[in-house]
Amino acid sequence: MIDDAPHLAAARPGLLILADKGYIAADLDRFLAARGISLLRSSYRNRGTSRPGEALLKDGAAADRAAYDTLKGQLGLD
Repeated sequence: MIDDAPHLAAARPGLLILADKGYIAADLDRFLAARGISLLRSSYRNRGTSRPGEALLKDGAAADRAAYDTLKGQLGLD
């Protein structure tokens, strides 16, 4: 999407993308950084280093999980 519609990212200076741990690639980090985009994701426990802003994700993950569990119980989802 960023390659196909670069104006979308260009119109949003300081764009921050939230992602899960699956988006761990140095090429992706370089690609986004070259376009002025930051990627916020958790680090792996076995890597020993934390990522900038990682602490912000912990509260959000707990809130997401609580909302998911509540809706799952109310709607009877599995």
